[in-house]
Amino acid sequence: CLYRIYTEDRRNLPYLANSYFDGYTLIQGQGYWKGKPEQSAIIEIMTDNKWDVLTLAEDIKRENNQEAVLITKQEIETVLV
Repeated sequence: CLYRIYTEDRRNLPYLANSYFDGYTLIQGQGYWKGKPEQSAIIEIMTDNKWDVLTLAEDIKRENNQEAVLITKQEIETVLV
């Protein structure tokens, strides 16, 4: 499964994600929450370990004092070449 965690972009994201996953993609950009711009990030993780994704999102929410962190899940087929 491909999971995406949408959150504010903070310097601690790699540190937090490294605690759970050996590999992931961190995409940085600008997002909007309640009409206000903020530095945002998407962490993409290929895994079947839903609980580590949920725990990472909870850690991000708590450590960054956020109201919410969004997680999406997409079933995909992968091929490693």
